[in-house]
Amino acid sequence: MLRLSLIAFFALVSISSAGAQRLGPGNPSCYEIQNTGAVTVLTHVIMDSGERSVARVPANSRQRHCVGGSPHSDGRVTFRVMSTFGMPLFSCQTFIDRPIVVLAARRADGSWEYDAKCR
Repeated sequence: MLRLSLIAFFALVSISSAGAQRLGPGNPSCYEIQNTGAVTVLTHVIMDSGERSVARVPANSRQRHCVGGSPHSDGRVTFRVMSTFGMPLFSCQTFIDRPIVVLAARRADGSWEYDAKCR
């Protein structure tokens, strides 16, 4: 019974602390990426201090990731959608307190156009 109570306590602590994160050195910055497109996307979140998080997000899914380091002085991070060959297809500065929503649309020529709701 004590073991079950401790598990419940730690689950509640982790849930309540997930909403209010402290950004900066020594505190991992966690964020969610929501891919609304029909293809898997490769993304990078890059901190001002140089640390980066790489995520491969399948079509129509959402993932949560964390990265160490400090965001830019205004609290934003650099977000990129990358090609398989390592070239950026889309880049912006955004806050990570809400999910980063990635949009992918097929162009008439068959290629893909990427966008994200950055703020």
